Amino acid sequence: SPGPLAPRIQAVSALMDSTSTDLTQFQSRGGKIILQHGQSDQFIPAQLSIDYYNRLVSRFGQGPLNQFLKFYLVPG
Repeated sequence: SPGPLAPRIQAVSALMDSTSTDLTQFQSRGGKIILQHGQSDQFIPAQLSIDYYNRLVSRFGQGPLNQFLKFYLVPG
């Protein structure tokens, strides 16, 4: 239980967490993303990044997504 730190954790999470799949503005400006996740990360499971990527595929479709985002699972 974070107790009195809860508001600060929420504020930092709002800045750091990338959970929105609305990348349309970024895409329309010609942005490119390399999304990678180390499979040995002990604190953040790779499945979270896999789930996020799958949500992006659902939103954009595989072909259009491949035009501006590449996803790699990195061993080790």
